[in-house]
Amino acid sequence: MVGARLRADWQYRTSFFLYLVGQTLLAASGFAAVVVVFSTVDRLAGWSGVEVAFLFGLSGLSFGLADFVFSPVEFCAKHIKEGTFDQFLIRPVGAMWQLLATEFALRRVGRIF
Repeated sequence: MVGARLRADWQYRTSFFLYLVGQTLLAASGFAAVVVVFSTVDRLAGWSGVEVAFLFGLSGLSFGLADFVFSPVEFCAKHIKEGTFDQFLIRPVGAMWQLLATEFALRRVGRIF
């Protein structure tokens, strides 16, 4: 399922790369705000710039990984309303894994960068 999803996303390469670049620039702009603040002060509420940069990177990485892996779970309600969730229940693989594979989007990796 993941392979089919990747092939489908790859049909629109420009959209894929624009989304990837957009996610990366969004994360970079947040980090730029931290850099601007700490370019004028040495410490803020007892935190150094390096500590805040580490915390910012760690929280961005954890959110990016969670978004990359578990974001498709929010489509569960849509499948239940449309009546397509039964397709996941009749297959021998767990419904959670099928849902994650069906809505897999490699373009979300931009937030991790």
